[in-house]
Amino acid sequence: MMTFKRFLTPKYFSASVVAMFFLCLNFILTAQPQQQVAATLDTNVIRIGEQTMLRLSSAFNKNNKYNWFALPDTFNNIEIISRDTVDTIQVNNAWQLQQNILITSFDSGNWVIPPAQLSFNLPGDTITYFSSTSPLLIMVNGIAVDTTKAAYDIKSVIDVPFSIMDYIWWIVGAILIIAIIAGTIFFLRKSKIEQGAPQIVKIKKPAHEIALAALANLKEEKLWQQGQVKEYHTNLTDILRTYIGNRYNIHTLELTTDEIMQYQIIKSLPADVNLELKNLLQLADLVKFAKANPLANEHELSYSSAFDFVMKTKQSEQTPVIKTEQNNSMQK
Repeated sequence: MMTFKRFLTPKYFSASVVAMFFLCLNFILTAQPQQQVAATLDTNVIRIGEQTMLRLSSAFNKNNKYNWFALPDTFNNIEIISRDTVDTIQVNNAWQLQQNILITSFDSGNWVIPPAQLSFNLPGDTITYFSSTSPLLIMVNGIAVDTTKAAYDIKSVIDVPFSIMDYIWWIVGAILIIAIIAGTIFFLRKSKIEQGAPQIVKIKKPAHEIALAALANLKEEKLWQQGQVKEYHTNLTDILRTYIGNRYNIHTLELTTDEIMQYQIIKSLPADVNLELKNLLQLADLVKFAKANPLANEHELSYSSAFDFVMKTKQSEQTPVIKTEQNNSMQK
């Protein structure tokens, strides 16, 4: 049997101290309050742009004070579409808390949803404790395209025998239209020569004036204030796309945001103007295609960005030209 005197020797005493340290550490770790938290996905495999539900839950005593999981709107190529309120369900003397979060991703690949952290305090205890969920993996697949197959028509071209009678009414109609146009031009020119009055040559209304008038009308309609968020951002970007088309002679209505930003004339704009345009168009894409619901200040910021873009890129004003045609009889 080991005597007390032998226990006090350096060899056995140091070993005993180490053993006591790990026993105390284990007691402290096991004594820390634990919260049962969980994070689950309805499905962890989606196609690009599809949506799935992230469900967060925690069960703990109703007397505890807590701070709920805080997730940013965008993280690891994953975007939050909407968040439900935290539902509270009482089971015996404990609370079951649940929240559903609708998420999506527009980038293909394997993305990790990091652990979500819940903090809480026990009654009468000033120490803040933490519990975290396990990380989740979500796989976002792109749309498969078989590039090995060549494009082909549904049906081959069918040759139809030519017949002048098939086009006779088109020919007659074209002749009548040409005759009407020629007669109208002749009559108008003759009337102007006889009147000998000054003629104002109309100049096309500048692109920025058209855009500013449309922006003013959009502001008066108050669409987003009435809940018509998608219509507001659609009209706002249509005004801006039309302005860019008139200003730089680019057909932008059928182009995507990335295609517009790739134009050299757009790239050559000042960096702050280019960035405002890009952010405005990307936010509108999220509203139209991902059902995003921006905050009120984001609506106002988009309008201000559109107004600033027009003002910073507008052409200089032009002065109307007045031409006078004298009557031929007066010249004679």
